[in-house]
This record gives sequence, structure tokens and C-alpha cells, in this order.
Amino acid sequence: MVLRKGLGCLREPYKSIINQLVKDLKKMFKNKLVSIMAVNGMDDLNMDLIIILRDFPTNRALRLKVLGEVEKKVNSILDKFSDNDEYQLITITPIIKDLNEVREFIELYSDIILNAIIVYDKGNTIEKILKEIKNSITSNIVEGFFGVEVEEMIAAGY
Repeated sequence: MVLRKGLGCLREPYKSIINQLVKDLKKMFKNKLVSIMAVNGMDDLNMDLIIILRDFPTNRALRLKVLGEVEKKVNSILDKFSDNDEYQLITITPIIKDLNEVREFIELYSDIILNAIIVYDKGNTIEKILKEIKNSITSNIVEGFFGVEVEEMIAAGY
């Protein structure tokens, strides 16, 4: 697995939109912003924007308030680009997670490891986490594969 990293991995129209979002989210969250990953949907029109924060509130009402502010920002940027026909159908869904929750979240949605493009990563934090998860998954698959193979070989009398 090769991690894709940087805005250069995105194609237009996403590249321009995500570039502006990264700038705005850095201003909005300052030191609390750890990483941002863009994950394309199946139809190439939808994209999830996974935003990893340090000290994201645990209170549901506060989380929804922050998410609402980010959604307003996303919509205002999409509105700026909406004059261009190829931007009309694009949707970007922000998903916000605390750094302490991200490992469990990514393990649950393993397609993130395969499809994510890291567009911002302070201190390579999310890159390290993704590599650790990938290595863990790979080693479990290899152990499982060889475990079954060895058991079958023993049963066959080798």
C-alpha cells in the first residue's frame, strides 16, 4: 500500500476546493488541527473530508456545533465554485474525529487506508497511524494465511 499525500494527488475540481478548505480549516482550528484526509466516494462526485482534531469536545451538542460551522464553511466554498458546471454536483461531507478516536474509526472503515489522500498532516501524525494500521492488518492476514496453511499441511501428514 502506498499512501497518497498532498494536494497534488487530487484532480480538479477537488484540488482547488480542498486547497481552499485546508487554508480555512487551519485558520479555524489553529493548533488543534492535526490532519485532513480526502476520501473519494464511489461515484467520483462525493467526497468525505476527514478532519482530525486535538481536544475535540466529547459533548455531543458541542460536536454538532463545530460540525455545523465546518459544514457552513464547506458550503460557502462550494458556492464560490458553483458557477462552473463541473462543480455543480459535487458534495463534500466533513467528518470530524478526535486524535484519540481516529485509530478505531480508521480500523472500522478500512477503505480509508486504501482510498485516502492526506492533504494536511501536522507532524506526519495520520501517516504514522495509517502505516501502523496497515502493518497490523498485513501481519494479521499473513499470520492467518500461514496458520491455516500449516494446519492443513500437518493434517495432510507433511
